Amino acid sequence: MVNDSQILKVLGWTLKNDVVFPLPEIVLAFSLYIVLAKNSLSSAGSTGVFENLTYDLIILVILFVGIAGARGYAIALERGELSRQMIGLRISRTRLLVLKWVSVFILSFAILVAIDFAAFFSWVAYIPSVSTYSVSGSAPLLAFALMVGEQAILLAFLNSLSSALSLAIRRTTVSLLAFFLVAFLGSQLYVVGTTGGPLSYLQLGWGDYRIVLDATQYAYYSIFNHSLVSAFGGLTEQFYIGLAYRTVGTVLLLAISIYSFKRADLD
Repeated sequence: MVNDSQILKVLGWTLKNDVVFPLPEIVLAFSLYIVLAKNSLSSAGSTGVFENLTYDLIILVILFVGIAGARGYAIALERGELSRQMIGLRISRTRLLVLKWVSVFILSFAILVAIDFAAFFSWVAYIPSVSTYSVSGSAPLLAFALMVGEQAILLAFLNSLSSALSLAIRRTTVSLLAFFLVAFLGSQLYVVGTTGGPLSYLQLGWGDYRIVLDATQYAYYSIFNHSLVSAFGGLTEQFYIGLAYRTVGTVLLLAISIYSFKRADLD
């Protein structure tokens, strides 16, 4: 069984050694600038801010997860930090890797949520009445909640991708470059025209925006305007494919990470 002290210890090690100054501060500063530079203050437009937020920040998210993951997995493996942590906690390789994965995810998610709440209060707090939004055809609170959930799925996918490449390649520079290559190609490769092609929901960033947009519209019509549910047509196969790509990919890449770590020479 994993106890709270083990999680806190690995989380503390990750915060001290992997997610270190100035990486989170730089990402936070640039992200806040991007978020707060938006200049629309209409209640109807606030929903779109949250639907677009992950797309607007995808490059910074990839950079942050890539660097934090390389430090947390590849560098920690090269320096023997993972071995010392495993011996110090007296736990198996699988359990240590899962705790490490959870620690990198928690710290990445905490920074992204801080940015989300900055956007939330800069866009929504000036209009306190929820009914004001629903009457104007907007649902920022709903979009915000769905966006945060979808961001968690995206971060889990990128975290698993980083751990899989780091532990399979076991060379920091090469694994980091491989992660950036895969992630940045994934954020650009599937766009076809302005509306996207049949695989466009697989695209990192734009696909996440589409997933949040579709989910928000479907939930909004279901809650506030039932007459438009049939006209909306429901969620498409593209939506489910994009969501499955991220969730199933997370599990498979984490399994690859565990397999690679078990085979790694820690001496």
